[in-house]
Amino acid sequence: VLIFLIIRQIDLQDLAQKFRAGNISYLIPALIILSASQVLIQAYRFHYIIRNLDLKYSFSLEIYLIGLFFNNLLPTAVGGDIVRTHLLKKKSRITYSESVTYVALHRFSGLFSLFLLFGLFILIDFQDIINILADLSITLSRESILLVFLALVVFIGIGLYFKSKVLSFLKIGIETIRQYSVLELLSTLGLALLFHSSTMAGMYLLVIFFNENIDFQYLIIVQTFSALAALVPFSIGALGILEGTIAGLFVFFGLTRLSATGIALIYRVILILFSVFGLLIMFLKESEYNTKDIFKIKEDQ
Repeated sequence: VLIFLIIRQIDLQDLAQKFRAGNISYLIPALIILSASQVLIQAYRFHYIIRNLDLKYSFSLEIYLIGLFFNNLLPTAVGGDIVRTHLLKKKSRITYSESVTYVALHRFSGLFSLFLLFGLFILIDFQDIINILADLSITLSRESILLVFLALVVFIGIGLYFKSKVLSFLKIGIETIRQYSVLELLSTLGLALLFHSSTMAGMYLLVIFFNENIDFQYLIIVQTFSALAALVPFSIGALGILEGTIAGLFVFFGLTRLSATGIALIYRVILILFSVFGLLIMFLKESEYNTKDIFKIKEDQ
């Protein structure tokens, strides 16, 4: 429904004309950079985190793509993390708590590095960012604020209900993270920053492709808010929410709605394309990546 409402605001024939009028010498590099950042860099960062388990990069890439399928084409925005946790545990014979820690480190290192980038941006141009956030807050609807509030209540409620297990997991998680040196943790953050920077570079090339203009530093805000939107629970890969966030922010920063929607839809197509690759891997390697026993998890001692 959200995708329909977004597309309804533009003329598809005008969008097709906008594509034809674009400079393909910017489109191809943009697609290559976005694809590489979304898949190769992300998968390598995951592989770097679990490299002590002596698993091949091909395994990390395959379960990353499988997770992408569950994240983007099935309900919930974090189902892929659950599947990666399960497959990693089966392959390496580690405990579920350890497996969850590795997957969580991949997820939160990405968010933490983005917040660091956003914080640095604020320090460099504090007043400009404050003005932008003030203007953005005016455009937020009460429904959006309520959705975020309800999500926080649900997460806090689940955490309190499973308090003892959460505390036990955190203890094992801290012990697992202590295996890494400061340099290794910084390298993980560096790979996360590389992912975000390359994604912003790809987006910037798409802006130029559509013959539009935006200050590159504002893409930090686009990347930050879209990353948070992608985590909205009880959705199918934040379908419609992610596109609405990306398009809305680009319009806010001066792009036409036609170009902004085009960029958002291109990004979604890339996600869906590689999600399908994840599905194909599951079919082709069913014996290796079988998830039928995912609901028969036995509690770790």
